[in-house]
Amino acid sequence: LEKIDIHLIRYLPQTIGILVSELLELPIIFSITLSEILAVIFYTIVGVLTLKLMPIKKEIMMMIMLIPICIQQTGSFSYDMMLNSLSFLFIAYIFNLKLVKQKVDNKDLIQLVLLLLSITLIKVPYILLGLLVFIIPLKEIEIINSVKKLINTKTKKIISTLFVSLVISLGIFIASNISYVKVLIAFIINPIDSIKLLFRTLMEHLGFYVMSIMGYFGWHDTPVSIFFGIFIILSMFIINFSSKEKYNEEKLSRKENIYIFILGIFSCLITIISLFEWTLNYNGIDTSNFSLSDFSYYIKNTYDILGVQGRYFIPLLPLLIIPISLKIQIKNKKQ
Repeated sequence: LEKIDIHLIRYLPQTIGILVSELLELPIIFSITLSEILAVIFYTIVGVLTLKLMPIKKEIMMMIMLIPICIQQTGSFSYDMMLNSLSFLFIAYIFNLKLVKQKVDNKDLIQLVLLLLSITLIKVPYILLGLLVFIIPLKEIEIINSVKKLINTKTKKIISTLFVSLVISLGIFIASNISYVKVLIAFIINPIDSIKLLFRTLMEHLGFYVMSIMGYFGWHDTPVSIFFGIFIILSMFIINFSSKEKYNEEKLSRKENIYIFILGIFSCLITIISLFEWTLNYNGIDTSNFSLSDFSYYIKNTYDILGVQGRYFIPLLPLLIIPISLKIQIKNKKQ
């Protein structure tokens, strides 16, 4: 109990199973089995809720949730179960607010913030999923309208100044204390070298990424058959293209689809970059006291980024697949 903190969200169902087993003094095999069963139940409940909320392309969302590696991680002690399920739920919630409810009240906003906070506590790079909220018009977000009314009062300048000062101070504090932020800044200020490093990484490991999205079992040394992987990929695109596009055609503009797809690509790249510091540590380089110039030096002198697995991209798959539509129009010829 002394080791329990806010990060237990990563293994919430499994933790409950362990605690119940401890209270009942069950044998370790029962403790492990109960924890894994609770994880599967949690994933199933969140999955059903996700499909209920998702207004379009439910079939492809369900297929993503049932990818072999997802199923394998669901009944385990991996935090991937929580990350995947909460990410899918967040994405479905955003699409539901955009296409069905068409507005965000304060209750929705609180739920979105709690979901995104949970996702961030599990793994920081996936905070970028929060940018999906920008497909919803700002005028439809209740709290923003309330803030607009507030800043129209005499306290406008004071509130604006305090807010800007707080944001700047918070930004400086985070940038100076979190090495991950330093890595991102180093990549930004070295665009050419960063692009070269990412290009080499993709050329070296892209095949592994794709296959390990489908399934890489054991100690990540047992891939599924390449034919099975191709079958899964083709099935995804066939199901995606054959899905009904009623909401997509009426309420998602081409710009919004492009934005969602680019956000997915950008989030994948950030996920790869997040392993850069791990790569340096894996190669025996101590980064505990690294400055921006140190990270910049190794960006120029590192061949590729290691440690990235295809399963890291699974929470982002809906952003890469759902925006893609194949519209075939058949015109009736007048006789």
